[in-house]
Amino acid sequence: MAVLGGDSGSYLTTLEQSVAFYEDVVGGIIKGVVFGVLVGFIATFRGFTAQPTTAGVSAAVEGEAVLSARLAGLLPSVPDRSALVPSPIAGTVTGGVRPGDAIAVAVNDVVESIVTATGEEGAARFSALVPPGAFLPNADNEVRVFLLGGSAAEPTLAEIETRLAR
Repeated sequence: MAVLGGDSGSYLTTLEQSVAFYEDVVGGIIKGVVFGVLVGFIATFRGFTAQPTTAGVSAAVEGEAVLSARLAGLLPSVPDRSALVPSPIAGTVTGGVRPGDAIAVAVNDVVESIVTATGEEGAARFSALVPPGAFLPNADNEVRVFLLGGSAAEPTLAEIETRLAR
C-alpha cells in the first residue's frame, strides 16, 4: 500500500469488512477441491477410454480441456470441435523419416506446427496441435507434412508421404 500512497491499516480494515471468511474463503476452497476432484475423475475416465494412438490420446485431452472449461463456466457454449480450441493433427510418415526427425505440419500452405517424429524407422508417427485460425471455415483445408532439414539459418522442407489419422 505504501507504493500506492495508501494507508495499510485502512486497507486491512476494509478487507476484513469486505471478506466473509466462511462464504468467500472456505467456500472458494471447497469449490476448488470439488472441481479438482471432478475434473480428475473425468480426465482419468477419458484417458482410460481413449484410443491407444497419439490421435486418440490427443482427442481425449482436447475433449477434457473443453469439458473442464465448460464446468468452470469459462466456455458455456463452445462445442467440442470448435474453431476456438487447437485442433490435433496426427498420422504416420514414411520415406526415410526416423524418430527424432523434425517434421513441419502445414495447413493451407502455411507451416503451423513443428514437431518431432516418434515410433520406429519406416513407421514414424507425429502428433501436432494446430492453432484455431489455421483452418478455413466451410472449406476443404489442405494438410501437408514436411521433413525439416538444413540449418537454422537456411532451413529446407521436403514433402513426405503422410497418412493422417482420422
